[in-house]
Amino acid sequence: MNMFCTSALSLVLQIIKAIRIVSLIIFDGNTQIHVLAKKKKKKK
Repeated sequence: MNMFCTSALSLVLQIIKAIRIVSLIIFDGNTQIHVLAKKKKKKK
């Protein structure tokens, strides 16, 4: 039971890390898109 708990905890931590990385990538992509859109608007 103890081994299962520790493995489940490590799995949850890995999932949280993955979600954080994915959310960071998505956030960076959105900010880059907004910056590009602003640059395009300024050129006009």
